[in-house]
Amino acid sequence: MLRAHTLTLLIERPAREVYRFLTTVEALIDWLQLTDVALRPEEDARLVQFDTAQGPVRIDLTAENRQVIDYSHWQGGRPVRMGYVRVIEHGEGCVLVHTGLQQPGVSAEEFVSEQNWVETDLLVLKSLLER
Repeated sequence: MLRAHTLTLLIERPAREVYRFLTTVEALIDWLQLTDVALRPEEDARLVQFDTAQGPVRIDLTAENRQVIDYSHWQGGRPVRMGYVRVIEHGEGCVLVHTGLQQPGVSAEEFVSEQNWVETDLLVLKSLLER
């Protein structure tokens, strides 16, 4: 059976700011620490495409709303990562919940490694937003 993994992170910033940061392409490049990528401009702001040393990458985001950021990460013409993110108001800050789903063809070991990277990325995000 394919796995799922959920991470929860408290962020000391208003939910609206966190959502806006997460859905801005320039911020996405910054917090994911994507260096040496060539962004390909898209008419649809919810679609991000860029080239990496491993080949072209496409990230599709859900339509704009106030709380939900679901995405699919494509590489080599197939989805390699699916993520479901919720940004929930919590006092003066927010809670970010990320659920990753293992994709067919991704081994259990690869999935665990991916989730470790996601956790690192989210900690970078938290530090960028709280400084």
